[in-house]
Amino acid sequence: MTEQPITMFARGLALGELYQGLRLNSMALLEAIRQGAITDADIPGLRDRHDHWEAEFRRIRDEEPQNIAATLHQLMDSAIRWHQANDKQARKVRCSEGCAHCCKLHTGITEAEGVLLRIIAARKGIHIDRARLARQAGVRLRNWHELDAPDRRCVFLGADDRCKVYAHRPMACRKYFVTSKPSACSTDDGINSQVTVFVAWNAEIVYSAAVSVFGLGGMADMLFPPPAEADLT
Repeated sequence: MTEQPITMFARGLALGELYQGLRLNSMALLEAIRQGAITDADIPGLRDRHDHWEAEFRRIRDEEPQNIAATLHQLMDSAIRWHQANDKQARKVRCSEGCAHCCKLHTGITEAEGVLLRIIAARKGIHIDRARLARQAGVRLRNWHELDAPDRRCVFLGADDRCKVYAHRPMACRKYFVTSKPSACSTDDGINSQVTVFVAWNAEIVYSAAVSVFGLGGMADMLFPPPAEADLT
């Protein structure tokens, strides 16, 4: 049965209001609707959830940055676990250890996550390629494909294509899941192929609220220039 124009108009208004009020990834939300994970009836509740988490994050924003980042990661993981247990779409995820195509994409992180990554790198003696960071710094998503392939690699991605800081990886990494063939994720030619993603929309709400309070920047911009030695201890 064809959806009536008035229903489509009402959905458009609801989504338009949601996008303006929240810093929510509109493509992720539309994909969740397409997958049937979110219905029209759920839309008003998304704002309530976002407002709840935004209020919570404003309450903790004066805490130590590394503690803020750890809290955000715990909340993201909890939201994702809910989807893994209750969302049938989660069973279609094809990501696996050592599949590192997404580790060559432009990644946004919060300042708190940048602090945590620097601390972990210093504690574990992880070498950060600062020359590569300098080449990545200031490059936006729309221009990321213009970087040479080696320079698109995350500075925390090991030679074995495994993350050196996996337990402390940013929110953006935690919530990215693909249900299409892993080979389709390759960015070796600099252009992303068409992939199908699984949207853990509870995690997207947490992410949106966190970005609203703490802001977001490219990983290279949050890690570079390198901090003083005293900041690494």
